[in-house]
Amino acid sequence: MILNTQIWQQTVSAAKVAASNNPQWLRAIERADLEIRRSRYWAFDGSTLTIQSTTSKKLYRVDGNHTCDAIANGHKACRHRAARQLMIRYTERLNAAPLPAKADAKIERATLITEITATWARKYPRESLADNLMARFRCNNLSMLNTDFLRRVQVVLAQ
Repeated sequence: MILNTQIWQQTVSAAKVAASNNPQWLRAIERADLEIRRSRYWAFDGSTLTIQSTTSKKLYRVDGNHTCDAIANGHKACRHRAARQLMIRYTERLNAAPLPAKADAKIERATLITEITATWARKYPRESLADNLMARFRCNNLSMLNTDFLRRVQVVLAQ
């Protein structure tokens, strides 16, 4: 799953506001945010979060009955529980977000592909876009990438 960064940041910000009076949960939320964004592997099925720790490389399955070293040592807040709760709230926000009209989405997608192709040609005139796509994303055509990913590519090229 690729995160919608705007909705993710809204979710994290709302959680921090809700936990502003509880330093333990605030720290757990901050660490959970980092874990989700930096973990090499995570999956969420709507109730259980499976995530590989960025520090220990352990694989955690986090559900409503989760226990880890932090919980065993008497802490009420752990980054795994916070990450699961963030994913639940993120999914709720994501499902509630209005979908763009199909025509608008197709136009946006075509525009992104055109802009990325033009920018690439200007910035890297001697490098093949298809070869670079294959090396980085295992596809050789921008149309194979989803729209959110195309937006990210556009941002990186603009820098």
